[in-house]
Amino acid sequence: MNRRQIGDLASVRCATLVLILLFSVVCATGAWAVKADDLTHEDVEAAIARMKTWLYAQQAEDGSWENQTLNNRFKNHHPNNGQTAAVVYALLVSGESFQRPEIRKALDYLRQAEMDGTYATSLRTHLWAALPPEIAQTQLERDGRWLATAHSTGLYDYMSPARKGNTKVGSATIAITYSLSRTQYGVLGIWELAKRNVPVPNAYWQDVRDWMLALQHPTGGWNYGTGTHRSNSEPDGGMTSAGLTLLYITRHYLDRNADTANPQVAQAIDRGLAWLDDNFKGKPITSRDASWSGMYWYGIERVALAGGVSEFGGLDWFRAGAAWIIAGENSGSVTQGAQGYTPTTNTAFCLMFLARGNIPVWVNKLQIPDYSWNNRPNDLYFLSRHLSAFGEQEVGWQIVSIDQDPRRWLNAPVLYLSGRDALTLTDDQLANVKTYIDLGGLLWVNPERGSSALPNSVEELATRLYPEAGPMKPIDADHVLSRVIPRASGRPLPIMSLSNGARDLILMPQGDWGMTWQAETRPGNDEAWQGAVNLFTLATDRGRLKPRLTAPQGTTPQKREATGTIRVAQVALLAQPVIEPQAYANLATAFFNQTGKAIEVVNATPAELNADVALAHLAGVDPVELQEAERDALIAYVRGGGTLLVETIGGRGEFAGDVSGKLAEAMQLPITRHNRSPLETGQGLTNAQTLNRLTTRPFTLLASGARRSLTVRQIEIDARPAVLVSAEDLTFGMMGLDRWGINGYDTTTTRAVMHNLLLLADAQRGR
Repeated sequence: MNRRQIGDLASVRCATLVLILLFSVVCATGAWAVKADDLTHEDVEAAIARMKTWLYAQQAEDGSWENQTLNNRFKNHHPNNGQTAAVVYALLVSGESFQRPEIRKALDYLRQAEMDGTYATSLRTHLWAALPPEIAQTQLERDGRWLATAHSTGLYDYMSPARKGNTKVGSATIAITYSLSRTQYGVLGIWELAKRNVPVPNAYWQDVRDWMLALQHPTGGWNYGTGTHRSNSEPDGGMTSAGLTLLYITRHYLDRNADTANPQVAQAIDRGLAWLDDNFKGKPITSRDASWSGMYWYGIERVALAGGVSEFGGLDWFRAGAAWIIAGENSGSVTQGAQGYTPTTNTAFCLMFLARGNIPVWVNKLQIPDYSWNNRPNDLYFLSRHLSAFGEQEVGWQIVSIDQDPRRWLNAPVLYLSGRDALTLTDDQLANVKTYIDLGGLLWVNPERGSSALPNSVEELATRLYPEAGPMKPIDADHVLSRVIPRASGRPLPIMSLSNGARDLILMPQGDWGMTWQAETRPGNDEAWQGAVNLFTLATDRGRLKPRLTAPQGTTPQKREATGTIRVAQVALLAQPVIEPQAYANLATAFFNQTGKAIEVVNATPAELNADVALAHLAGVDPVELQEAERDALIAYVRGGGTLLVETIGGRGEFAGDVSGKLAEAMQLPITRHNRSPLETGQGLTNAQTLNRLTTRPFTLLASGARRSLTVRQIEIDARPAVLVSAEDLTFGMMGLDRWGINGYDTTTTRAVMHNLLLLADAQRGR
């Protein structure tokens, strides 16, 4: 073998060694590791699928997951069957059916299993509560009775008092060695009973609340706590999450009828959240958190969902936690940070985090500094729980700051503001609210105590924001909000609306609905509950919420120079200003990423249209007066080579038909059917999209059936479609707006059509 051959062989061996090392690193750190900022919904769904597959592979012949060796500490303090309960609950909340054979076998095992440990019994209580009451209510109440007698004034030990045989207080044998970790699981089990209307004495919640207040560390966090007194150790993330969650839970039950939040509890919660804000860096905070990583992340998720927390330390807690878990995953098993217990249990808790933390958000509660915005801290919690049951899909809520970038609020279609005092906003805050609304959001205002100060100030702000929309008005019986689920009385809901003619921008009930939700008074039986159900149905297009990790503004613009610019004019008439000024905001980013061309959007009158404008977009709802000069300017524009799109926004008016009819009459040209064309096929257009299937909105499907082709019509000039006419919505589809009552195509179809229309208009400009 010559030197060259030896050198080549050495190179091959070196390259092979590098590949082996790289493979080893990937396996050690998780084959699917991804940065938090780059994490997608698909990444999370894929991880969930891998974890479920791995967990099923660990099931023993008897249906349990008790076939793994436990370390001595876990075995001594955590009686058997807790692993099985944790795995089955994780599988259920991740979407697995209780009728699946593996689950049914595990349930049969657990029905017969004896438990006297706080962790195991609590987890089994969770899974009973996740099943239909007719098949698990008896077992739920049985485990609930155990938890109800296994505590000392709201504090829990590992085992039942009878097994521990510790000190007597009065005639009862109780446990005196507690920890916050054991206590949180005991209380979480009782919470599952309370959520299913099993009575829990207020004295129990008071004991738990008093202990959480007493055990809070001076720094604001909570620590593990041992013995009969608070431990002197520093707080950690898992226990701070536990203390906060228990305060949220007790507030749900003790403060239901309170008109304002308990100041002592509110202050303790604020201090605990501040501790997490200061210490959360997107990973376990302390060595204890790292050793019990699955329970740590599941604790973070619980406090976030219970309190509507959107971020810790400026980081999206779910995005950060999901990325950390996936980075430590190896073919479905999450071994990273599993020192405290088995990989099976750790994986189950991580699966709980990914499955439950990934629920979509339907509403954000607006936090305003120096304003009493959270007098009813339970309102959206109980409302969201009611809506989850109504829609048979768990939905969440979050708190956002008015000083944040309003584009971050768009992860939810509704922005909720509750208060009783007059609202005074800075110019920047007012601009943030307007940006959110302009991009498709809906502001929902709740006036507390029958306040007139808040409604008056909101109506004044509405006039400042949208002077052309006119004053707020009561909705009528024909309004979609009254008709989604009709009222038995036939009367419209007592709601004030500010509308731009195409959609509601601000809604405000004429009553304190928030207090009804706060108290969870007779859910579903009065206008506050029915109105909320109708609002949810309207704002989410009957529950069609986007996945949690979907970017509110769509894709992020790529960092590159534009290869060209397409100018679009949104046309304003004398009788009608531009209705949706931000209609192209979302489409423009995706279009640039796919074509390299920038979209420049301007508002223009018909007289201001010129050859630089590739596409003129004239949109409205109802017929308006079209001035002769405006009509002639539009005709001159299209005869000069421009493309005009005339559209009925929302697809439920006569605007497009009226305007196009006047243009056709003046031009003495027919309006013809626009057959399958480049708008659908992309034929002849560079970087076009092909629509193999048109998808209509559920409202359209219900009203008139599916569409096999576009319903767009046209006026031709010199064999080109100079005027395109759409009686069905395109604007709301471009915006990504999913609301019930819109007649047209879904977002994906609409954006593909508009993408091709922009290319077509640019290609035929000046022809």
